[in-house]
Amino acid sequence: MGSVRLESASFSLIGRFSELELLKARKELESALAAHAGKSLTINLSELESGGSQALSLLLCAMRMAQKHACSLQMQGMSRGLFDMARVGGVEALLPIHTAE
Repeated sequence: MGSVRLESASFSLIGRFSELELLKARKELESALAAHAGKSLTINLSELESGGSQALSLLLCAMRMAQKHACSLQMQGMSRGLFDMARVGGVEALLPIHTAE
Protein backbone atom coordinates (compact mmCIF):
# COMPACT_ATOMS: atom_id res chain seq x y z
CA MET A 1 0.00 0.00 0.00
CA GLY A 2 1.38 3.41 -0.97
CA SER A 3 1.12 6.65 0.94
CA VAL A 4 2.33 10.23 0.96
CA ARG A 5 3.87 11.52 4.19
CA LEU A 6 3.89 15.32 4.45
CA GLU A 7 6.44 17.13 6.56
CA SER A 8 7.29 20.83 6.80
CA ALA A 9 9.19 21.30 3.52
CA SER A 10 9.28 17.74 2.26
CA PHE A 11 7.14 14.85 1.13
CA SER A 12 7.94 11.16 1.26
CA LEU A 13 6.43 8.63 -1.11
CA ILE A 14 6.18 5.36 0.77
CA GLY A 15 5.46 1.81 -0.35
CA ARG A 16 3.93 0.59 -3.59
CA PHE A 17 1.04 2.48 -5.18
CA SER A 18 -1.98 0.84 -6.75
CA GLU A 19 -3.90 2.78 -9.42
CA LEU A 20 -6.47 3.94 -6.86
CA GLU A 21 -3.74 5.01 -4.43
CA LEU A 22 -2.02 6.96 -7.23
CA LEU A 23 -5.14 9.06 -7.70
CA LYS A 24 -5.32 9.73 -3.96
CA ALA A 25 -1.58 10.56 -3.85
CA ARG A 26 -1.95 13.02 -6.74
CA LYS A 27 -4.74 14.82 -4.89
CA GLU A 28 -2.67 14.92 -1.68
CA LEU A 29 0.34 16.29 -3.56
CA GLU A 30 -1.80 18.90 -5.32
CA SER A 31 -3.18 20.13 -1.99
CA ALA A 32 0.23 20.18 -0.35
CA LEU A 33 1.91 21.99 -3.25
CA ALA A 34 -0.89 24.56 -3.33
CA ALA A 35 -0.40 25.13 0.41
CA HIS A 36 3.36 25.61 -0.15
CA ALA A 37 3.06 27.81 -3.26
CA GLY A 38 6.27 29.61 -4.14
CA LYS A 39 8.44 27.56 -1.79
CA SER A 40 11.25 25.02 -2.24
CA LEU A 41 10.25 21.45 -1.46
CA THR A 42 11.88 18.03 -1.49
CA ILE A 43 10.33 14.68 -2.41
CA ASN A 44 12.04 11.79 -0.63
CA LEU A 45 11.84 8.61 -2.71
CA SER A 46 13.96 6.33 -0.52
CA GLU A 47 10.92 4.47 0.88
CA LEU A 48 9.21 4.03 -2.50
CA GLU A 49 8.99 0.30 -3.23
CA SER A 50 7.80 0.36 -6.81
CA GLY A 51 10.02 1.74 -9.52
CA GLY A 52 7.52 1.23 -12.31
CA SER A 53 5.82 3.51 -14.78
CA GLN A 54 3.17 4.38 -12.19
CA ALA A 55 5.83 5.90 -9.95
CA LEU A 56 7.27 7.88 -12.87
CA SER A 57 3.80 9.10 -13.75
CA LEU A 58 3.29 10.35 -10.21
CA LEU A 59 6.65 12.15 -10.24
CA LEU A 60 5.95 13.83 -13.58
CA CYS A 61 2.53 14.85 -12.29
CA ALA A 62 4.21 16.34 -9.20
CA MET A 63 6.47 18.37 -11.49
CA ARG A 64 3.49 19.78 -13.39
CA MET A 65 1.75 20.65 -10.13
CA ALA A 66 4.91 22.29 -8.77
CA GLN A 67 5.15 24.49 -11.86
CA LYS A 68 1.47 25.40 -11.52
CA HIS A 69 2.05 26.52 -7.92
CA ALA A 70 5.49 28.10 -8.55
CA CYS A 71 7.24 25.60 -6.27
CA SER A 72 10.86 24.59 -6.64
CA LEU A 73 11.04 20.80 -6.35
CA GLN A 74 13.97 18.46 -5.65
CA MET A 75 13.82 14.68 -5.63
CA GLN A 76 16.21 12.63 -3.54
CA GLY A 77 16.70 8.99 -2.71
CA MET A 78 15.64 7.69 -6.12
CA SER A 79 16.51 4.02 -6.58
CA ARG A 80 18.83 2.99 -9.39
CA GLY A 81 15.99 0.99 -10.98
CA LEU A 82 13.63 3.96 -11.08
CA PHE A 83 16.39 6.23 -12.40
CA ASP A 84 17.22 3.71 -15.13
CA MET A 85 13.56 3.48 -16.13
CA ALA A 86 13.37 7.27 -16.32
CA ARG A 87 16.52 7.33 -18.44
CA VAL A 88 15.23 4.65 -20.83
CA GLY A 89 11.96 6.57 -21.15
CA GLY A 90 13.86 9.80 -21.80
CA VAL A 91 12.34 11.67 -18.86
CA GLU A 92 15.26 11.77 -16.41
CA ALA A 93 16.15 15.30 -17.60
CA LEU A 94 12.65 16.47 -16.68
CA LEU A 95 12.97 15.31 -13.08
CA PRO A 96 14.99 17.40 -10.58
CA ILE A 97 16.93 14.45 -9.21
CA HIS A 98 19.36 15.31 -6.43
CA THR A 99 21.00 11.89 -6.28
CA ALA A 100 20.43 8.47 -7.82
CA GLU A 101 21.33 5.71 -5.37
